This record gives sequence, structure tokens and C-alpha cells, in this order.
Amino acid sequence: MKKLIALLIALAVMLSALTVLVSADGEEDYVERELTIYEIETAPTIDGVIADGEYHLVSSWPLDKDEFISRGDYVQNIDVEYYMCYDENNLYFAVKAQCDGEHVARMDKSPKYVFNAHHLMTLIIPDDPARVDDAGKDVYPGQEATWSDLNSGNFAYEFTTIFSSEATGNHDANVPFATNHFMDMKSKMTFCTAHTDGYDIYEIAMPWSAMTNSKNTTALTPTEGTVFGFDSTLGLTDISGINEVIANDGYDGANGVYYGNYLYFADCYGHGAKDLRHACVVTLGGTAPVTPVDESDEESTPAEESTPAEESTPAEESKPAEESKPVTPTTGDAGIIALAVVSVIALGGAVVIKKSK
Repeated sequence: MKKLIALLIALAVMLSALTVLVSADGEEDYVERELTIYEIETAPTIDGVIADGEYHLVSSWPLDKDEFISRGDYVQNIDVEYYMCYDENNLYFAVKAQCDGEHVARMDKSPKYVFNAHHLMTLIIPDDPARVDDAGKDVYPGQEATWSDLNSGNFAYEFTTIFSSEATGNHDANVPFATNHFMDMKSKMTFCTAHTDGYDIYEIAMPWSAMTNSKNTTALTPTEGTVFGFDSTLGLTDISGINEVIANDGYDGANGVYYGNYLYFADCYGHGAKDLRHACVVTLGGTAPVTPVDESDEESTPAEESTPAEESTPAEESKPAEESKPVTPTTGDAGIIALAVVSVIALGGAVVIKKSK
């Protein structure tokens, strides 16, 4: 028994050491995300309203928290829903983001930019972002690329949409507005934005005929198995009046310090100017699968009905997970074995870290 305990503990220590080595090798960690979306029978109406059944819900925050990247404290306490689907004409993307304070969204007016307050920045790569050429080299640039490289390379569409909160120049307040960053999707897409009942709404329809770039000159087709790269940044707070942002010509993140709250769908924006290879890999899945209804579940009476879940007080709500104390085994050798096994499993998962090239 003691030999078994010693072996398990030794294995846990080895995995722990390996984790340190992986984290200290000088390369950045990243999140690798993949998504399958499905065809929809009736095209959504791009009107600033996300109706029930109009889109397919593909992800939500914070329910799918492990799949997102975030910055700031405020973002941790809001709800966001992401929708995506397609038909023979367009790729559809929509976001519904909780906005429990004043809605602030500004159009481009240096040094206060469209991405200094509430906004949705969207990036589309009309190709597999992880594709390699015949020589085995990456087709798309990684974190080594500069903004100028990405802009001149015509690798991706990138644009920002807002629902304006103030008038600037020739633009009115409380109107949808969009601006291009990389390539021109604005003139090709249909979009609408709104601020309704404490939520910021973004809807976008992008035609398949526009889905080309410098590395893929044949437009993508809405057929099952088609792959493209996608990422988005959701800006949730107004940073336009912060002195450090103004001093940096309106850009957040000077010297690695961020003042805004952001939610990133994938990990394109977390490395260098942008790392296109770490965009979410989206695959068209054809007709959406039908989930069968288990009638026996509907007829049965759950044991919990007499005591609603909301009346109970989960222990985790009072403290974040990292602050809770680990359970100390009190059953001698068996408890030690259980703890060692849990340690091995946890550390084994920690070792599986994707690395940027």
C-alpha cells in the first residue's frame, strides 16, 4: 500500500514539474477553439431584434466560460449570447450583450475611436486559419505579424459595428454604424444594431460571394464541410476619457495595461497585433441535427421539485473557486490515495497546453 501511495505521489510531482517546464519555455499559451454551425431554413431579419428561433445559439457567456478569453472585472458579471448560422446566400452572426449601465458608443473621432466604448469588432478569414502550404509552412501569419503586415496582406475582413449614443459630424445619435479595419466588408454586408431593454444587439449578414482573400481567391460556398476562421471582440465599457488611453492615441493596452472590459470569442486578439492562426475554426455542418425528446423524462416527477434549487445556498457562491479550501482526506491511506489520484488527473490536464509557434 505504501509503495502504491509513493508511486502516485511521485507521478503527481513529475507532472507538476512538467507543467512548470511547459509554462516556462518562453512560448505563449493560447486557447484553440473549433465550432460547427448549421444551415437555417428561414433567413433572419436584420432589424436589431433577435427573435426566438431566428438564429442558432452557438455559445454563451459565462456558461461557456472556458471557451472565451476575457479582460476586466465588469465582464465577469454580465450575460452574452452568440448566434451563428447560414443559408445559401449569407453567413449570419448576432450578439446579445447585457448592458447594465449607460449605453455609450462613439463613432471614429480621434483620439476617441469606435472601439473605445461599447462595440463589436468582427474578424473573418475566408479560409482555414490553420492551413499549411505544400512545404508545410503556415499560410497565415501568427503573433509575429504587425498591424501593417495584416492590413496590407488582405488576409481577413475586420470591421466594427456600434449603435451610436452621440452625434458626431455627419452622423446622428442612436443609429447603427459600421467601419472597416481590414478589407471592405461594410459595403457588402447587411447589418443592424440596437440598444433595447438593457441589452446591446448586433446583427450581421455577410454574403458568401464576398468570402475571398489574398490566399483564397475562390469564394467559399455554403456547403457542408466548408471551413473558415472567425473571432470577435466585444467591448463593454467606455474608456475614451482615460488619460492613459488618450495619451496612446486612443488605443487601449499601452505597455500591456488594459483599462477596458473585453470578451474575445477565440484567441486571435491575445497575441501581438493579431494572431490569425488562433482564430476559431468554424465548419459548416449542413442541416441541424434534431434532438430527440425523452417522453419518460417529461412524465416523471423529479425528486427536487419540493425544494427549488434557488432556495439552497451553494457553498461556491460566497467565494471564487480559487479561494475555497481544498478538502483534506481524513481516512488514512485510502484518503491519501484518492488525493494523489485527483492530483495526477488535475495535473495531467494542466499539461495539455497548446503552444503558439
